[in-house]
Amino acid sequence: MGVIMQAFHWDCPREDKKEFQWWNFINEKIPSLAKVGFTSLWLPPIHKAANLVGPSMGYDPYDYYDLGEFDQKGGIPTWFGTRKELESVIESAHRLGLSLIADIVINHNSGADLQEVNPITGQSRWTVFNPKSEKFPRNWESFHPSMYESWDEMAFGDIGATLVILMLIGAIILLIQIGYSAAARSMHAMSMEGNLPVWFKKTNSKGEPMRAIYVIAIFNMGLIFLGEPVEILAASAIAYVFAFAIGLFAYVKASRDPELRMLDRPFKAPRGWVWVALALGIMQVPLLVVGALYINNLSYGWIPTAIGLGVLGLFFPLWLYSQHESHKLRVKELLQEPDKKKDMEAS
Repeated sequence: MGVIMQAFHWDCPREDKKEFQWWNFINEKIPSLAKVGFTSLWLPPIHKAANLVGPSMGYDPYDYYDLGEFDQKGGIPTWFGTRKELESVIESAHRLGLSLIADIVINHNSGADLQEVNPITGQSRWTVFNPKSEKFPRNWESFHPSMYESWDEMAFGDIGATLVILMLIGAIILLIQIGYSAAARSMHAMSMEGNLPVWFKKTNSKGEPMRAIYVIAIFNMGLIFLGEPVEILAASAIAYVFAFAIGLFAYVKASRDPELRMLDRPFKAPRGWVWVALALGIMQVPLLVVGALYINNLSYGWIPTAIGLGVLGLFFPLWLYSQHESHKLRVKELLQEPDKKKDMEAS
């Protein structure tokens, strides 16, 4: 926490009889300002102004890189002083532990040197700026309307806008389809391996695990009621961090376990990457897991956090149930083995 002092007021150089000496005046006050507890100074615009009707406060910027060192727009100094005097203010403030806040005006310019015709509107406007700092010269392309804005304003007309919208809709549908299909097939594979209930094994005539897709669709529709997209992302981030950590540790185990190393793997990471995976996995626990829970709860409340943890927690009863199913299936197969042997002997 700090205390800011606005180190100027409107027409302060004239009102306080400090024209072209304002930086020196502020510099003299810095020690007392620091002593009474101010921690930051808000300075007026420091660049050379247009000064169209005399010295101004700088809200009519002309040369952003002239801080009081080039002879233009009525003289060398700004209404507050020279660049060297400004640098002295900065040095004094920093030496005494005060930060400085710059008031930078970038919404508009003033005091152009020449007129030119804007080819888009056909109108003549004051848009040619040739500052003596030779930095950031400007012409009509730097102001509205410009050719850059015309590209953004649907250069292909209404038909182009319609095509873009249709393409965006198509891209969104494809992304949803990819996400649903990948997640559903993962659930189907987990069911085939006995890590999810056999109910998820069933597929339609095209081989798509529609039951898994329906479950994912219902769950995603429920997430919409969280309200904000950021809150939905916050809930998803918790599960992602846990899943990423589990995946990293599974890779480490698969790389070190003699039996698992014999499995056929079509894709293999380069040698030495197991240690990278181990380091990243360890990092997930203290940093990302704790960080995700803390930041989510701090920023978005307990609801997204509870949903993320709830979805993760739901896996454990489902896994236990699937293990029970697998056990029953194995018992059934063991009971059927004698009958199978009799049939084989009889044949």
